[in-house]
Amino acid sequence: MIEWHHRLFASISPFRRRAFLYIRRATTLRDDDRFSSHAAIAEMAKEEIDGMTARFEGKVVMVTGAGTGIGAATARRFYIEGAAVVLTGRREAKLAEVGQGMQSDRCLLQPADVSMSEAVAKLTAATIRQFGKIDVLVNNAGIGGRGEFLEVPVEQWRRIVAVNIDGVLNTTRSVLPHLIETKGTIINVSSVSGLGGDRGLALYNAAKGAISNFTRSLAAEFGPKGVRSNAVCPGGNFPRSFGGSLNASRSVAELSQQKWRASSHFLRATMQASLTA
Repeated sequence: MIEWHHRLFASISPFRRRAFLYIRRATTLRDDDRFSSHAAIAEMAKEEIDGMTARFEGKVVMVTGAGTGIGAATARRFYIEGAAVVLTGRREAKLAEVGQGMQSDRCLLQPADVSMSEAVAKLTAATIRQFGKIDVLVNNAGIGGRGEFLEVPVEQWRRIVAVNIDGVLNTTRSVLPHLIETKGTIINVSSVSGLGGDRGLALYNAAKGAISNFTRSLAAEFGPKGVRSNAVCPGGNFPRSFGGSLNASRSVAELSQQKWRASSHFLRATMQASLTA
């Protein structure tokens, strides 16, 4: 494990090294104290991430699925680098955790289910009322789903399509006119699963593959109008939507393993946030 740490440390950027350091600090905390606090993790990030430029100062960034994982890490990264951030997701309590410590004039919490076009329209309107513009859209909201293709219920497929495909289309269509005005950027969080096939993930593969190709089409159509469209394709992040709980057991050995899994998840999310920003 130590040898692996050294190899990782030598291969990553200064920012990611600092991220690795404060994640290691997080894993030393007890399960019932600051380890589970978004505010504490954000404070650690501020302590460790020095020398960052305010390259997003004056920019307005909307992040969907901002309550956990990659979305939360991405929103924090943009905020730390000077942006005003719009945190949206289905669970208001999770958004509030991520928004702890953020200044009210640079943070808007707006719960929304991106699979519902009416909710997305309200989200966009609230953002324009608060900040007057949108510079960056990060389409991160998504759900997973495992199972043999012939055994997966149709309802599960419909839900994956509603969130992972319709959600991206809804937010993009709603926000795109504002991005044309600001010559802004669309960042779609796809997946390595959108670039190839995986056993037991046929429906998820299909949905993420759609997002990867949708991004290519956006780039071709709106690039000439000044809007950049890119996709990031994370791998192996294992969000909660794939099932399982990090707190299912309380034994010492299992708790240690849970903390390593959680910190590894956070490390991956933070690294992916650095790619997104």
